[in-house]
Order: sequence, then C-alpha cells, then structure tokens
Amino acid sequence: QLDISSEWQITVEYESDIVVDGSVEECIADGDVTGDGIINVLDVISTVNHILGNSVLGDDSFCAADFNYDEVINVTDIIAIINIILED
Repeated sequence: QLDISSEWQITVEYESDIVVDGSVEECIADGDVTGDGIINVLDVISTVNHILGNSVLGDDSFCAADFNYDEVINVTDIIAIINIILED
C-alpha cells in the first residue's frame, strides 16, 4: 500500500526537448517581424517602434526579431534585420 501523505523527491533527467501538448515550440529569428512573408523596412520600423515603446510585438513577432535570443529587442536585433535586407 502506498502512503501518499509522506514527502517525495523526484528527479527527472532528459536528453531531448520536452514535448507539451504534442508540439515543441520553436523560436526562429528570421526578421519577418510583420509576418507578411517579406523582410523589408517595415520589419525594421516595427522593431524600432517596439523599442521606443510605441507598440508591443506579439509572441511570433518578438521571436522573429530577437536574433540573439536574449529576450530583449534592441539595436543589435535591428542591425541583424538590416543585414538580411542588404544581403538580398
């Protein structure tokens, strides 16, 4: 018989991504902040507006702009988006 009123300590070890609800959330910084399928000056403007506090990016847009995955959108992310535009 199991005594559930006592304390338990559980250790979990894993070697791969944890899957919740059958999916793994991926964040890919691709520069398409507006989500229109095109990386252009509108993505830069949206990112600048976010930094200035004039708008709030949704989860997908934030993820698209956060190139160094530091959970902060700043000038380094803007430079990365501009570099993508200039490479095309």
